[in-house]
Amino acid sequence: MKKTIAIVCDGSLESQPRVLTEINSLNANYNIVLLGERSKLDLPFYKLHILKTNAPINFHLKFPVLVRKFFSVFISGYLAGNRLLTSFAQKKQNINNLKLLMSIKPNLVIMHGMPHCKWVTKATTLLGIPIVINSHEYYPLEFEDNKIWMKDVKPVYDRDIKTYFSIASSHFVVCNSIIKKYKEEFNLKNQILVRNAKPFYNIEPSINTQTEIKMIHHGICNASRHLELTIDAMKYLPKNYTLDFMLIPDKVIYPKLIELAKHDYRIKFIPPVPTKDIVSFINSYDLGLFLLPPVNFNYLNALPNKLFEYIQARLAIVVSPNPEMKALVKEFEIGTVSKDYTPQEFAKAILIIDKNKLQHFKNNADKAAAIINDESEQKKILKTVNEILCAE
Repeated sequence: MKKTIAIVCDGSLESQPRVLTEINSLNANYNIVLLGERSKLDLPFYKLHILKTNAPINFHLKFPVLVRKFFSVFISGYLAGNRLLTSFAQKKQNINNLKLLMSIKPNLVIMHGMPHCKWVTKATTLLGIPIVINSHEYYPLEFEDNKIWMKDVKPVYDRDIKTYFSIASSHFVVCNSIIKKYKEEFNLKNQILVRNAKPFYNIEPSINTQTEIKMIHHGICNASRHLELTIDAMKYLPKNYTLDFMLIPDKVIYPKLIELAKHDYRIKFIPPVPTKDIVSFINSYDLGLFLLPPVNFNYLNALPNKLFEYIQARLAIVVSPNPEMKALVKEFEIGTVSKDYTPQEFAKAILIIDKNKLQHFKNNADKAAAIINDESEQKKILKTVNEILCAE
């Protein structure tokens, strides 16, 4: 009889690449159940109790100083009471989630991220079952560039990692730089490198016979990513260069980016496609771009999903000089790296790629796609789980 593995993760589970890699590696040998906010995957799913956060109160900031201070007294009192109520609600939510997981009685839990850290580790301790923690990044510096976050959230993450992460039998970690950081700061052991590599796609590099050079950047809208720098880089490129942004829209950053780019007809914003369709969709492009300023530790050491999707799509790649991205691009000779994080230097890195180099890099990406895919990552996941559960 197959043993049961519960995967706990926030968000839409079908759009979580690291969750999909785990499922693909384990589904043949184990029963997989999913716990999260929502899922369209054809696997048993249990909806977690998620506490909704209140929107920040800032309506009074537009008033004169004296009026603003008057409001602030009452708002401070309201927020203090609200924090108390939220604390009670959080405890109730955690208890409900704990009961849900205990009713499933899995043989192993794989937990993603920090939001469910407390109740999941408590549940696995009560059940006497092992847990694996999948770290998508270095959480204590997740929003290092946000002073409020560093003041309010970082101490909580530091405490929770010290308290709960050592309980895990193993840790799946996204890149070597972050493994090193967890080791230095928290002495975390049993860390295993599981990159965001994609499944192998049996497709050919596209051949560009036109004068137009088609470029793409896809991903999420996030102020910290400073996508406006990529827009600015277009000012330094000839008219035959086009750029498509395929972003998951939000209500704040997305409209601002559209406004910034509206005077350049070469820049378009196209609707996102499902995660599983990204590689085949972007195969027709020439260059995959990622200019990522190192505003925090995780961005400096980023080795993102999109890089592996660019490789499987057989694109030439242009990235900023973030060490992990730079190393991968250089190792497989699949593109160029800008000298710094400015739009001007990023544009220069793009212009280095003439038509001959473009096809050369695409062909190298084709070779790399056979090496850098999730088959090796799946083997590491299955081997680790088998060892924990003493399975063959």
